[in-house]
Parts: sequence; C-alpha cells; structure tokens
Amino acid sequence: MTLEDSVSSWVQQVKSGNREPVRQLLDRYLRSLMTLAAARLRIQPALAGYEEDVALSAMKSLCLGAERGQ
Repeated sequence: MTLEDSVSSWVQQVKSGNREPVRQLLDRYLRSLMTLAAARLRIQPALAGYEEDVALSAMKSLCLGAERGQ
C-alpha cells in the first residue's frame, strides 16, 4: 500500500476539501459498517433492514467532520 492509498491519506484529503477519496473510504468500510449496524439493530426488530442507511449516515458524519477539521 502506498501513501496515496492509505486511509490516513484519504482522510487528510477529505479534510482538505477533496471529496474524491470518499469513494475509497466507502469501498473499504461500507460492508463492515453495514455488518456492525445490522448487529446493533437486531435488538430493535422494527429497524431491521436499515443497516445501509445507518452505515451511510456514519460515513457522512465522518466525512463532514473531517471537512470541519475534526
């Protein structure tokens, strides 16, 4: 993995206002976030099926926070 392919580099680029690395972050973490969300949502049967929405919301929060320098 080169520096340009590192997660830290992608987050730094997002912090700088470049949204292109968001695709790499999604490709790398969306499936894991969906799995985690599904596990957490199992205790709330009415929320079953919303794991993708939860995962995308988490990724959006991460990217918006990075853009704000957080």
